[in-house]
Amino acid sequence: MRRLRRVSSAGPAHLPSVVTLSAEIVAAIVRHAACERDAPVAAESCGLVIGTASARDRGDALRYVETANAIRQRDSAAAATRFEIEPVELLRISATADQHGEAIWGIVHSHLTSTAAPSPLDTAGAHHPDAVHLIVSLDPACAGVGGEPELRGWWLRGGTPTEVRLAQVAYAAHRG
Repeated sequence: MRRLRRVSSAGPAHLPSVVTLSAEIVAAIVRHAACERDAPVAAESCGLVIGTASARDRGDALRYVETANAIRQRDSAAAATRFEIEPVELLRISATADQHGEAIWGIVHSHLTSTAAPSPLDTAGAHHPDAVHLIVSLDPACAGVGGEPELRGWWLRGGTPTEVRLAQVAYAAHRG
């Protein structure tokens, strides 16, 4: 898999300007997004990246955990343009991470027909300021060289999205 594109602006001084993901995590995020797009009722995918600490605290990303888009069950049409992780599922995943000395490192979701930039709803609904927000666009118009989905990272704090550079490493190098 190629290095991720869209390496741009640094975040505020207290936030990392670069975060690192393994190729396995990136592949899992893209695979999940494609499955949700291709489901009988298309929906934005959503999930969490669990890490050794939060992305803000410069933890290492360990694994991607798929979650269901809770909006799909309430309003299948809205699920194509919005996402929500079921609060009980979020609490369960967070508690399990805590028990293992881990943390929510990133919040992930997809955009089916727009760029991998946060929408006003994404920004308003961001409730994890220590997590990097990863958005994958499945819109062919936003695809990288070779048609690969666009993946970008954002700090969503204080109502203003700030892009964070994504770096990708091989699994063995990432784990140490």
